[in-house]
Amino acid sequence: MNPLFFYACVFSVLAYMTIRLVDRNNAVNSQGLTRLALLMLVCLPALLLLPKWHVASAPAGLHRMLEAAEQSTPTWLWIFWLLGALVCVIRVAISLWQLHVWKKNSSEVTAPPLMNVVRSCREKMNYPREIALRVLDNHKGPAACGIMRPTIYLPHDWQNWTEDTLRAVLLHEIGHHVSRDPLWRMVSLISTSIHWYNPLVCWLSAKQQLQSEIACDDRVVRSGFHQDAYANILCDLASHAPHSAMAMASPGGLETRVRQLGRNRNQPSRLWLVVFMFVLLLSALVLAILRPSHDPGMPLPPTPEDSRLRLQADPFPAG
Repeated sequence: MNPLFFYACVFSVLAYMTIRLVDRNNAVNSQGLTRLALLMLVCLPALLLLPKWHVASAPAGLHRMLEAAEQSTPTWLWIFWLLGALVCVIRVAISLWQLHVWKKNSSEVTAPPLMNVVRSCREKMNYPREIALRVLDNHKGPAACGIMRPTIYLPHDWQNWTEDTLRAVLLHEIGHHVSRDPLWRMVSLISTSIHWYNPLVCWLSAKQQLQSEIACDDRVVRSGFHQDAYANILCDLASHAPHSAMAMASPGGLETRVRQLGRNRNQPSRLWLVVFMFVLLLSALVLAILRPSHDPGMPLPPTPEDSRLRLQADPFPAG
């Protein structure tokens, strides 16, 4: 086994249980927990290089499992992991190239009336940075992109939208930039590239994407949009962009998002959220640096690697 594989799986289980617990009451506030979990999974390979701190002895069964996790990784397993990671890295590279193609094939919108609407929406969202607005002909839904230079892509038929639809779209996409969703999307892609073998990491990535959409919907409603009117806009956009994975209203999470709009959320105190985030952070550090000390009074059976070395040893080295 490999310590990265083992401890990443243990941490992802803890993160899954914590997020599911908080997500029952408020999917918006659990977004911070999901982001922290993905960030810790990205940092876990570096954390495992920290010096280990041996504490009190553990039960023999747990000790054997931890010892097995620390054994050298077979070459075939490393090759298998590298092949999977390479496929994921290629997918990330293709996504970045696609963004380059989008920028190349789009045209920037500088019409004063539309830019005034963008400025008004930015003020409502308290977003101080300038946002580039571009029209992409071969894309059917709006999208927020750009880590260094915030950009919003609009479909070619945006001029057919009503004023309310345009404002709802701009508020929603600006909300993605307010919460730095393009950056966290990249963190999610890196995490899934490292831990592609772990289905819970893929679940965390999908969960983070859905939570970002729900959080932006919540911002739009809190900015003054009526829930029913905004829900109708979401459904209308989803019906016109069924194949757009990055669309504002992707059909996959549409039902969940509409249900969240009409849900009376129980707002947990910030103290509890900080406690949950501290627990996740502490658990990652504990898994990375703490190891049980061996109790001489409870000898452990030899591992398969120890047995192999003993069988290959020369019983009469002097003869």
